[in-house]
Amino acid sequence: MKQCNQETLDWYSQQQQWEEKLLEEERITLLEALMRYLPPLRQKAMTLYYLQGIPIKRIAALLRLPQGRVCFEMHQALDFLQKVTRALECPAPVKAAQPAGSTTIAVPALIQQSVFQLRHTQKLSFEHIADKMNHSAVFIHQCYVNEHARLHQLRQTG
Repeated sequence: MKQCNQETLDWYSQQQQWEEKLLEEERITLLEALMRYLPPLRQKAMTLYYLQGIPIKRIAALLRLPQGRVCFEMHQALDFLQKVTRALECPAPVKAAQPAGSTTIAVPALIQQSVFQLRHTQKLSFEHIADKMNHSAVFIHQCYVNEHARLHQLRQTG
């Protein structure tokens, strides 16, 4: 009986490790996707510092900018990434409105909220967001409309 229980515990432990690894990979993928929405200078500074490990002083020299400007750009990039990822932490899927006669699909809240954030904060066109996220502009527009309606409903009830 002990062996069976230990095997079960081992299996649950492996499952938990696998799920944690998967969540971390999803976070990294999300951050990589969101980095594309940063201005080129911020992308470059973040890549040099976080992915290549280059110190800020050296980044400033490479980009021919004062260190303070590099720090400012990185702070702005981190602030954007933090705000968007915080806004995307709602894991529940949201049903997207569909034309009459079509099937209803569940749109992950993550996609719906990120579309709204990018459109609202970055003022990107639906076509631009659709291109970056590999979805149709119609789908992206619907995600935006759904999230706008959800937020409006929250404001009404809150």
